[in-house]
Amino acid sequence: MANFICPKCNNKSYFSLVQTEYKGPYRCTECKTIWTVVIENDEFKSCQPLGQQEIDRLPLHNPYK
Repeated sequence: MANFICPKCNNKSYFSLVQTEYKGPYRCTECKTIWTVVIENDEFKSCQPLGQQEIDRLPLHNPYK
């Protein structure tokens, strides 16, 4: 299980992965900022906030469309 402390709001969240490695988007459960994260061996190695252009390209579910 990986834990994530949001650099923007310091919220701590946990999630489990099927594999021990992941690179992709993650959304903070508190401030809703979307980050590109890199996880190796169930530990966060890096995170960078996504820009608006990258967010617009994500296939996000919007129930209001």
